[in-house]
Amino acid sequence: MKTNRGITRAVQATGAILLFSISCVPHETTDPKEGTGDKSQWGFTFTAERTSLTIKQSAADTVPLTMTRSGGYNGDIIPQSFPMGGYTVDFTAPVRNGLVTTQSVIFTIGGTTGPIEFKTIIAAVPQTEALQPKNIEFTLNIIRKDGTFITAPATMSVSRGGSTSVGVGVIRTNFTDPVPMSLATTTTGLTASFSPNPITGTTSTMTLSADATVPEGTYNIGVRSFAGLSNQGTAPVTLTVTPPAAPGSIAVSFSVGTLIVPRNNTVPIGLNIVRTNYTGAVSVTVAGIPGGVTFTANPSNTNSVSISFSATAGATPGTYPLVVTASGAGIPDATANLSLQIPQ
Repeated sequence: MKTNRGITRAVQATGAILLFSISCVPHETTDPKEGTGDKSQWGFTFTAERTSLTIKQSAADTVPLTMTRSGGYNGDIIPQSFPMGGYTVDFTAPVRNGLVTTQSVIFTIGGTTGPIEFKTIIAAVPQTEALQPKNIEFTLNIIRKDGTFITAPATMSVSRGGSTSVGVGVIRTNFTDPVPMSLATTTTGLTASFSPNPITGTTSTMTLSADATVPEGTYNIGVRSFAGLSNQGTAPVTLTVTPPAAPGSIAVSFSVGTLIVPRNNTVPIGLNIVRTNYTGAVSVTVAGIPGGVTFTANPSNTNSVSISFSATAGATPGTYPLVVTASGAGIPDATANLSLQIPQ
């Protein structure tokens, strides 16, 4: 009698001889679809043509995979992915040749993903409980697509009836043409202008205005470039429209009441400025200047203006009351008194 790893024994009972066989094959299988032989010998390898990829935004890359069975395993092996946000993973149809299956994984990157480098796993999962999955770690280096990528502040605020200006930028990748700029969304009463527009370099100033009819609240807008390439960049911006600002104004004063200017001399004095909702330039005029005396003052965006008075040799000695007027665009004039003294 033929046995497979069995034990054959003879037992004599009541004058007869019984022959029986005990077969011990705990690891064998008879299902050829899954495999043959000792399951403990089953195995497979899982390899990728490459594991480090550099992919542009809005592009894809394909990597061939190979799964090779061994030790009698004959079952299916199915690749699986575990993608995060910003990209997708697909697989081509498997091609089997004997114990070897070839298949490709396709990584597709979103247009707004990155630039960033991150790791992701592709697992080869055998369709049997006798084997464990095998993993391959891929490094995805995401770079900017050809064209432009826009940078702008993530948050902005503007009052109803007011405007605000911020800098926006263009990051160029293999692209040198002028880049026209616009808002990505249209909201009635919200407008934006760019200077320059189009951008020929890398920066522009965006002035965002809200008319008095725009309801207060939060708006999701964006800054977008259109430069002749598809899927151009958009920078998201959260805009908060606030109540109308109080009217702008300034107040001016001198730290001294009398300024002494000897003949043939120039003496400076500072005009102090207190600003309320006004950040523009302040210019100065002076009334009551006597003959032989001149003054200079440059417009200032700071909290003071430097004024200089010059007296010639022909200036008549005496004390003269002056009225200094400070002016700014869109605000009321402000005045301060100053006594000018020309000594003997």
